[in-house]
Amino acid sequence: LEKVSAPAGEVTFHVQNEATDIVHEFVIFKTDLPQNELPTTADGIVDEEGAGITFIDEVELEPGQAEDLTVNLEAGNYVMICNIGGDEMHYSHGMHTAFTVE
Repeated sequence: LEKVSAPAGEVTFHVQNEATDIVHEFVIFKTDLPQNELPTTADGIVDEEGAGITFIDEVELEPGQAEDLTVNLEAGNYVMICNIGGDEMHYSHGMHTAFTVE
């Protein structure tokens, strides 16, 4: 797997929802947990205040919408996810990736 990393400090993510009919979220957590083992609620979405993760920031995007999200990140391990629930359950269907800030 390709290692995804960014330098510590201000990082800007250009986030685009290319779907035509589904809302997506782009949520960043600082965590040492494996990207597919974040704490979840009974509804199956990630518990954004759960043990072992620190919520950093998020943006919700309507279909076709694009937005920049700028955050100040310290060195460590992070996970980006889509935390939309309901029938789609985006996180549990693999909409997550880990990255490192150095």
